[in-house]
Amino acid sequence: MLPVFVPQGNAEMIALVRNITAQLDLDWTVFRVPHLNNGSADLSVAAGLLGLEYKGTMELSRASLIRWVMEEIKKGDWIKGAPAVGNY
Repeated sequence: MLPVFVPQGNAEMIALVRNITAQLDLDWTVFRVPHLNNGSADLSVAAGLLGLEYKGTMELSRASLIRWVMEEIKKGDWIKGAPAVGNY
């Protein structure tokens, strides 16, 4: 739907991801977020590939996103990956 409703934004995101992923010496993670809200930092975050097994919702609290990013920096589970993230 993005190419239809926001073609310029979609083109920019594709170019951004292509440039980042081309960097062989860079540990990168590109994550996709749903609707951001002001919920609690204590909410669990699901990170995974979209599909039947993805457990995240279309909502994500900003505070839990920051917590997830900080944990991901330490763990590195999604280095060179592109998960969708959302609260359970």
